[in-house]
Amino acid sequence: MAKSKKPSLKASFSKFQEKKYRDHLEKSREAVRVEQLKKNKAGNSSIKSKGKQRASSLPAGVVPFSPTDTILLIGEGNFSFTRALFISNHPQLQHLPPQNVTATAYDSEETCYAKYPDARDMVKDLRDKGVNIVFGVDATALHLRKEFKGHRWKRIVWNFPHAGKGIADQDRNILSNQILILNFLRCAADFLETGDIPSFKSHSKRSSTSDNSMEDVNEETNNISNQDYQTKERGTILLTLKNVSPYTLCSDQIFGKDIRIKFNKLTGSSPTGHRGVLASITLTSPASHALLHGSPEAKKAGEAEILQHSRKVARGKYVHSFEMHRVRPDAADSYKKAAEKYYTGLIANPDLKVKLTGGWETLIGEQDTFLHVLEYENYGGFDKVLGLVKGSEHEAAYKDMLPYITHRTSQLNQEFAFFPSSPPSCKGGIFELRTYQLAPGKLLEWEAAWRKGIEARRELMAPVGAWFSQVGRLHQVHHMWQYSDTKTRKEIREKAWQRNGWSETVSKTAQLATIMDASILLPLPYSTLK
Repeated sequence: MAKSKKPSLKASFSKFQEKKYRDHLEKSREAVRVEQLKKNKAGNSSIKSKGKQRASSLPAGVVPFSPTDTILLIGEGNFSFTRALFISNHPQLQHLPPQNVTATAYDSEETCYAKYPDARDMVKDLRDKGVNIVFGVDATALHLRKEFKGHRWKRIVWNFPHAGKGIADQDRNILSNQILILNFLRCAADFLETGDIPSFKSHSKRSSTSDNSMEDVNEETNNISNQDYQTKERGTILLTLKNVSPYTLCSDQIFGKDIRIKFNKLTGSSPTGHRGVLASITLTSPASHALLHGSPEAKKAGEAEILQHSRKVARGKYVHSFEMHRVRPDAADSYKKAAEKYYTGLIANPDLKVKLTGGWETLIGEQDTFLHVLEYENYGGFDKVLGLVKGSEHEAAYKDMLPYITHRTSQLNQEFAFFPSSPPSCKGGIFELRTYQLAPGKLLEWEAAWRKGIEARRELMAPVGAWFSQVGRLHQVHHMWQYSDTKTRKEIREKAWQRNGWSETVSKTAQLATIMDASILLPLPYSTLK
């Protein structure tokens, strides 16, 4: 009789690993079940005491994770939240594998340690445990990170997202945060695990101070953490939002006021003790619901909704008119005199309320070409100036330029919200105007990628201004830089390539543009920027 063949070492080890994983999963489920029974028992005792010592019955924290979740943490500061996941006694966290967690910070590693002295030890401890730590991650440009290519997570978490701008103007601050969150949601959707849409229990409105509301919290978090035991569910985005103004104004205008009913049911403290409102982004309108879960069908249905927010990449306060004049080579000096009279006359008239951002002559690029950028108080201000100039001395001054001009174009642009134009200055040197013709529908994607690059270059140099077209030649983006000379320009651009994120930005924006132009300009004597 032939002897039975012994299983190979590889097959035996594979079988052992499978059994070990099943045992681990069963142990985790049992721990969650026992903890839930304890909570239910404590809740019943609280009801019988008719509200006595109500505060003591509050849960120590909302923990919307299960031990089998893969988790991407966005925007960590000193990584204390990440560390808290592995020192918590909560049963849902005791068996969380460190290798399932990827924690990211917007700052570079060097900057992070300079800002937070305790971060170095925390990062070392987390890395020793097996947590994946990644620095220099822009929440709105996850697709630019090579480390994330092909990865998907069950939970993508961002605690207290904020644009980080010290802007006194509250409206602009709210707008910046809205743009940040919208771009993050749109980007993160492609990194969520695929599967069935999660179905969370919908509750009727109840008093947020009742015992029932706390039962809702327990039941809701239990649903979030245990839903994947039954079937393969799509991943979920979790935001922790401050439940005070102006942050509530930001979330209201993005998600709608009704969503805050659900947010408030999940009020609790994070493992680190920071109190806020935990928003499970799975409960919005049908289109955006699946959009945030990465559904191709819902992305198409929700595109119109997202495009309504495309205007929010604009600062919105001003309109800038780009006036380009091509002049006869033999008439350049005469044109300059006529142009100075016209443009200085406009800004000198207090009734017009128009400003000259700058005036330049092209040195390298389209020869014999002049650019003037006028700033109006939005479209209403532009319309007002048109009416006041008609039949005035300003119209006559404009006509005095016409004999010297062979071709002229105009374009209305708006500033990008994240970078308003520079105020008047006199630093000397040259200016570079870079113009990109984008493929239709790529403005938001371009803005997200380019903003990442601006942060990378900020320590070296910031642009003078950044605009995108709204009337005239559409789908165009302009940004302007000032250098002392062409040699300095070359040196700064070479240093920028050594900055983390800049090469990725160049690669990404190049894919979104169909035509790119770079012109070197010299400021005219009456330019406010020179």
